[in-house]
Amino acid sequence: MKVTNVGYPETVMTSDDPKHSYFGWPSVARLKDGRIAVAASGFRRRHVCPFGKTVISYSSDEGKTYTAPKAVIDTCLDDRDGGICPFGENSFIVTSFNNSTAFQRENAKDDYDLAYLDAVDPEQEKKDIGLNFRITNDGGKTFGPIRKSPVTSPHGPTVLKDGTIVWVGRQMTVKGSPEEVREDCIAAYKMDEEGNMTFLGRLPDVTWEKGALACDPHAFQADDGTLLCQVRYHRDDGWANGMFTTYQCESKDGGVTWSAPHYIVGQFDGAPAHIMRHSSGVLIS
Repeated sequence: MKVTNVGYPETVMTSDDPKHSYFGWPSVARLKDGRIAVAASGFRRRHVCPFGKTVISYSSDEGKTYTAPKAVIDTCLDDRDGGICPFGENSFIVTSFNNSTAFQRENAKDDYDLAYLDAVDPEQEKKDIGLNFRITNDGGKTFGPIRKSPVTSPHGPTVLKDGTIVWVGRQMTVKGSPEEVREDCIAAYKMDEEGNMTFLGRLPDVTWEKGALACDPHAFQADDGTLLCQVRYHRDDGWANGMFTTYQCESKDGGVTWSAPHYIVGQFDGAPAHIMRHSSGVLIS
């Protein structure tokens, strides 16, 4: 495939506040009305801090200019990632997750962070903590309430050719949350247009990679109907034994059963993945 740069990089999101000008982990989608929408975690101080908000910006001119980032999920905690998935006539889902104040304290860099964490109400934290999403049915003018999900993934769910919404994500319970304890694994769920979720199946573990963290999956349907899922596997224990790579599983039955995971890149060749279809029909990860 020939790759050609068109024009110059354009600023999508920024902030006039130098203390809160870190934006990261974006997802992009074409909405049904033709606009480009970008979701991300913004108004942060750094990679780990208590101030992240899941925000969205829109472009109506093919990415030349974008609206100012607007918070969609803004809890009292650090709202991370920013997934987006259009469905139906004028609807889309924005996804996120957050971490506890205890986790944030372990990673706090200065008194600025700690002062904020001291002010977080414990009851509000119990309400806000978890794997979150919101749905809009009017193209982003208004959003429904924050809903809880059993799984999380950086780019959110995917819509199959028949309109079914499937969300393959890391199933887990955030430490400190009041949710029931869930087994930490990669699992597939079916979601209806109201946001209700039904368990489909679990992806096999990579049992030969002891001590590796499986997270940040993304699923996409190929032309033949096969559901592909690529998963980040990450282990920090030195160059010889560590890993930062991507595995893939396939499902022929819409996410109920999955093939054994296999490498698609080398041991240190990168993760996580985001699968998209090029206009030529080629899938790009």
